[in-house]
Amino acid sequence: MSNQNNTKTARTKTNYLLTIIYFLCIMSVSIYAFEKPYYNWDALPYMAVALSYESDDAKFIHDTVYAIAKEQMPSIKYEQIIDTSMDYKKRMLQNTNDFYNLLPFYVVKPLYTGMIYLFYKGGISLLKATVLPSVVAYVLLGWLLFMWMKNYLPILFACLIALLIMLSAPVLEVVKTSSPDCLASFLLLMAFYFIIERKSLLIAFLFLLFSVFARLDNIIQFFFILSLLAFTHKWKEKLVLKNYFAMVLVIVVAYFLITSFASKFNWSLLYYPSFAKHLNLSYQANTAFSFKDYLALSVTHIVSGFFFTHFIVFMLLALIVFINKSSTKFSLLNFEQSLLLVIFLSIAVRFILQPIIADRFYVAYYLLIIILLVKKITGHTELNKE
Repeated sequence: MSNQNNTKTARTKTNYLLTIIYFLCIMSVSIYAFEKPYYNWDALPYMAVALSYESDDAKFIHDTVYAIAKEQMPSIKYEQIIDTSMDYKKRMLQNTNDFYNLLPFYVVKPLYTGMIYLFYKGGISLLKATVLPSVVAYVLLGWLLFMWMKNYLPILFACLIALLIMLSAPVLEVVKTSSPDCLASFLLLMAFYFIIERKSLLIAFLFLLFSVFARLDNIIQFFFILSLLAFTHKWKEKLVLKNYFAMVLVIVVAYFLITSFASKFNWSLLYYPSFAKHLNLSYQANTAFSFKDYLALSVTHIVSGFFFTHFIVFMLLALIVFINKSSTKFSLLNFEQSLLLVIFLSIAVRFILQPIIADRFYVAYYLLIIILLVKKITGHTELNKE
């Protein structure tokens, strides 16, 4: 009995040690990302949105943003940001109105920009405040991934796999950039966790809703996922129709609340009609955008997606989740496989609205695919349902 207790105590200590090591690694990466961010160009309009919460003066916002960037960015990075050899960056530097007219692309992420504003008012420099939401989300994402992996793997393997994923290029990209992508990835993965593991519709709904406030285009996933829960029998706790329509109503209200931030720039309250008119290869605001330009942009990003992202690799891994020796019938797909199909559909619709393929949009999906693969390998995948 004493030997069993000693073995149990030793195992507990090992588990604590592995957990501490894992989180020390995650915290080290997050601190480094905060101190050494990418300083991507989008930091400028996100800073501008935060300043716009207190002032509508376009010249003040423009001049303040560039002054902060010049003061707080490394000189080499700042020169890249204002690179006057590029017409677009030159116009943004020299033309206040052109810069201000870009803000509708950025104001529709109010959860992210609101966090920037709060961190800024709390004493964080405005430039670093654009990175801090990503850093916080990275730590939370690492925690969620590790805890989820522990459900199906010995803690050593859970620790190693989670750490390797958190150190992979797609995840490291989002933690170091001034963008809502890491925050949105965490919120989406939390929603998936409560749908798949906890079967808690209310909490999943809240995280899906928060993800829309982080990135407006997450409304696509919101609608498709809720429809899967309501109109199929794949999920154990099927969503009743009255609750489905109530949730859709909430998200419609949220959508127009978010797009109202862009309407003060004379954009449509529907947002995407105006978005389509301003979308083009050179990202120039207030420029007509033809269908020919749309096709050119689509082809360009499909090609770059093949060569410069991990998208194809993860789609291959997702395909493995669908392998079933007994049947390939669609009707026999289990819930997790059906959820992946819904995600593929969401990606396709998102690409139609904004023809860009980039890893930073898909981090939550990449992590979910790995988790579902682990479940499949360890024999924890749900039984197929007719």
